[in-house]
Amino acid sequence: MSIKTFDEVFEDQTKYGTKIKTDEYCVSGAHIIVDQGQEQIAGYTDLEEGLFEDVPAIVFGDHTRIIKYVDTPFFLGADGVKVLRSRFIDANYKYLYYALKNARIPNTGYNRHFKWLKETQINYLDNKQQEEIVCILDRITEVIDKRQQQLSALDDLIKARFVEMFGRDNYPCVALKDITEVITKGTTPTTAGFVFVDNGINFFKIESIMEDHTINLEKVAHVTEECHKAFKRSQLRAGDILFSIAGAIGRTAIITERDLPGNTNQALAIIRLFSNSDLSRRFLISSLESPLVSEQYNRKKRGIAQINLSLQDIGNLIIPVPNKNTQDEFERFVQQVDKSKVVIQKALNETQLLFDSLMRQYFG
Repeated sequence: MSIKTFDEVFEDQTKYGTKIKTDEYCVSGAHIIVDQGQEQIAGYTDLEEGLFEDVPAIVFGDHTRIIKYVDTPFFLGADGVKVLRSRFIDANYKYLYYALKNARIPNTGYNRHFKWLKETQINYLDNKQQEEIVCILDRITEVIDKRQQQLSALDDLIKARFVEMFGRDNYPCVALKDITEVITKGTTPTTAGFVFVDNGINFFKIESIMEDHTINLEKVAHVTEECHKAFKRSQLRAGDILFSIAGAIGRTAIITERDLPGNTNQALAIIRLFSNSDLSRRFLISSLESPLVSEQYNRKKRGIAQINLSLQDIGNLIIPVPNKNTQDEFERFVQQVDKSKVVIQKALNETQLLFDSLMRQYFG
């Protein structure tokens, strides 16, 4: 094994790719478009001139830090994309992809991160060892993908049941602002007097919200008690619903006593029902995630670099309000589905731990 620097292994070939503007993406076409977003494929185009054909290649999201392995000729997304090719003719690109995914790149917000990636050093093994490692990691990745697909299918089942029960105009519909005590948002960290600390009051962000609508306390920041008391608008109570309004719009969580005391940042809206409301919070979350409601806020998204919703947009969302017995019936269905999700999530977590352990073992 030899340790090689980033520049010894990689060459930046971004200049040989052609960028497609976001508003020119198509839902189908002859060629894929790869950008720095979460999805492997951002869109399609029928253009031919400028197609990057020297594949496989590795694509790096300069702003997002996302790394992708691409083995199909492609066009580039609008901005922030780096295309990397190896200087070695016999390079195993899957091995290099995994090596870069293991790189520790600090998150400095919507800034460029390529300079951090270039500090990566690669454990460069012989070809046979690289192939063996790729084979193992590919198999584990396949299991992880299948577990994630199962969870996604169960989420879709809940959404389908919601539409089946409440999508036929059988129940009164109201604006969210008419059934809430508070709709506000959190505090911007650049606010005067804001201080982050290693240990203190919980400060939630989008990354803190888990798929099961709970808070991951390992992914929260912390602020001083003085900040918590000063920023009253973003102080949380048990039962508050968090709703992401910037970037990854539509992620939801219910705040419990375990999460308190706490505040939240400006990317999360706080939805607080009236104290005497008989509306189920789990039902409200399903409403916000349902096609009936998500179609409403998807039409209202604004922004280019950072897609966002206004508090007025959220307050004007129209949701069905069935009687308590019908809400309870739906919630019982959700609870049954959630039991299946818990089993699958446990298996997924165990597989992910194995994958992470092997990545550390192979790449340091």
